[in-house]
Amino acid sequence: MIKLLLNRNKIKILSIVFLSLLISCKSDINKVKNNELTVINRTKSYPVKDVVLQDIAEINYIALETGDSVLIDEENLLKFISPDTFMVCNMAQGDIFIFGKTGKLIRKFNKKGQSGMEYAHVFELMYSPYNQEIYTIERFGKNVQVYSIKGEYRRSLKIPDKHSWVILEDFNDSLLMAYDDYNVTFKQDKSDSVSKSPFKLISKQNGSVVKEIDMQIKKRLNMSQKIKNKERGLEILIDFGVDDIVNTDKGLIIQDVSTDTSYEYTTNFELKPLFVCSPPILSMPKEKRIYEQVVAVSDEYIFLITKTWDKNKQRYSRKNLCIDRQNNQVFECNLINKDFDGEDNFEELGMGKLMEASVLKEALEAGKLSGKLKKIAEKISEDDNPVLMTVKFKN
Repeated sequence: MIKLLLNRNKIKILSIVFLSLLISCKSDINKVKNNELTVINRTKSYPVKDVVLQDIAEINYIALETGDSVLIDEENLLKFISPDTFMVCNMAQGDIFIFGKTGKLIRKFNKKGQSGMEYAHVFELMYSPYNQEIYTIERFGKNVQVYSIKGEYRRSLKIPDKHSWVILEDFNDSLLMAYDDYNVTFKQDKSDSVSKSPFKLISKQNGSVVKEIDMQIKKRLNMSQKIKNKERGLEILIDFGVDDIVNTDKGLIIQDVSTDTSYEYTTNFELKPLFVCSPPILSMPKEKRIYEQVVAVSDEYIFLITKTWDKNKQRYSRKNLCIDRQNNQVFECNLINKDFDGEDNFEELGMGKLMEASVLKEALEAGKLSGKLKKIAEKISEDDNPVLMTVKFKN
């Protein structure tokens, strides 16, 4: 590093920048301590504690209907869940499946095509119970396509120039929260145009940006990693794999890997810090950066994962952390599902999980299942559609 510094002025500039990062983080930490919120040490190993899933949440299992027109494989993702509606989407094929509370298929539609009322593929899908509308976006697309729950085209929301929505989340009856990834994960033009405010409230009627959420981000980080596939001779992009927006009963959790603070954005348009991390992410060498993101929030716990890139294994290594909201204590969480011995359901706490029938049958034969899940696994065949696990936190 010293070899690259040609004069003392550059050394002074770098020292000032590094010092400002430390002062900024210390200021955030002091604010958080004054509000009795938690500070997470990114480099610390925390004690391990067992948490039984059934002790903190109501867990249900629903076998999804199987039929010739209802084939749900591993390419399908669970995109929406409520007490009486479940939505699954095959992002590449464009199939959208809507199931009722018993797992019976209510409707299936596909709007894949080239007209202005269709999509080439589905990169992201969001359903709004407020309006009973489905919103879809394509990667690098110019519009958000809006459909009724019956699959009827309603309108297109134009995405403004030099913006790229990669995540949408429902905020209220007139607004969506969008996450802007323009020129971050992928270079989309020759400029250095990158928004310092990745979270934006946009209109459900015309897609215009109504409000930018100021999180005081100094520099946007791209934590995706490129690895070479030796068999195909291609480069594969591996992303972090966790949503930057988490929906809760009280509002949205918004988080960006470029910041040291995760926030709650309330239904009253208030930005409230949840916790802060130290040392500052921008002060850490890129190869040693530790990133964290919230996956779910209950009255009792904040559930988050931390990831750091393992160069030797060419993948992210992960830890599951919990913040006890009663005493602000942090611990590494060993989440136990009493119905499925050894199953890791941590990342699915916020949404739920599609459990492959073949996996359940194998676990059944191995004696790993019990309770309600065992009874369902005994009735299904390995070629059936997945079993949906739903999670509802206890108050």
